[in-house]
Amino acid sequence: MKTIAFMPLQKNVSDGEEKGWTLKRCPKCGQWCWETNAFRCAKSKGIIKGGLCTECALRLGAGK
Repeated sequence: MKTIAFMPLQKNVSDGEEKGWTLKRCPKCGQWCWETNAFRCAKSKGIIKGGLCTECALRLGAGK
């Protein structure tokens, strides 16, 4: 089963670039968020189909 991953928001995590993360826009709301190394690995292996910023992922999970 492919799922949606949470991507940390840039406004919440300022040192993502130092960790080797890539800055991307949330495909749903357009906020800047971080594509983590684990995210890229899971996506390349087909474990996840994509990601949303933390706020959009939480709203989706809550059915809002």
